[in-house]
Amino acid sequence: MSGSISQSPLISVQMPVYNRAEYLREAAESIAAQTVREIELVMVDDGSTDDTPRIMDELASEYSGRLVIRCIHQEHLGIAAARNRALRESRGSFAAFLDSDDLWVPEKAEKQLSFFGANPGCEIVFCRYRNFFSPGETEITPEKEKLAGERDQWYLAAAMVRRKVFDRVGPYSEKMIVGEDSEWVTRARLLGVNIDFCIEEELYLRRIHASNITLGYGGGGANYARVLAASIRNANRIRRKGIADFSADSSL
Repeated sequence: MSGSISQSPLISVQMPVYNRAEYLREAAESIAAQTVREIELVMVDDGSTDDTPRIMDELASEYSGRLVIRCIHQEHLGIAAARNRALRESRGSFAAFLDSDDLWVPEKAEKQLSFFGANPGCEIVFCRYRNFFSPGETEITPEKEKLAGERDQWYLAAAMVRRKVFDRVGPYSEKMIVGEDSEWVTRARLLGVNIDFCIEEELYLRRIHASNITLGYGGGGANYARVLAASIRNANRIRRKGIADFSADSSL
């Protein structure tokens, strides 16, 4: 399925970025190396203070002819706002996700697209992911070990979603500092989206390192309860009001 790049992307890979200069090139290369070419990479710089903005713009130029990279720069509004900006700017029929410190294996997009083709009723398909310690990561703390042991079937970063699902489920909740992706998945399930489709292959690689966002916040039962409560509240609000335009209310 390889070939020349498409200016009319089938898949929009949405990447929020904040101070990730160290990992950006490797992340972008994993998208450029996909066996599917109808891809755009939408990178939203959320007010980074390191070399991230410069590297993003360099990548867009360097990858011209191999990969369409669209760079958006905004003030620091938080990861949910950056995700929503990437969503609004995306042009593909399918939405996919890559955290700026992670990687895709080369066949990820092709295998998820093939799954949609074989399952017309599927609206979102996940895949398994593999955690790996960033090369040079010498201090393996208990928190990092715990994160490395996680195997969440409903990890949104590893999913591909039909773009129209966001019209029904809505955008990410910008009230959430962390866990906005888990809240969105739970909200989708509450609104009738089947989230049980999963490719049993490790097609997404999650990097474990000292500055993982998840490490900076508590997890466990309290975090799950907070995500669930927000999902129920937001799903009920959508049922009452409906969503004609997913970008009209980004503070669910």
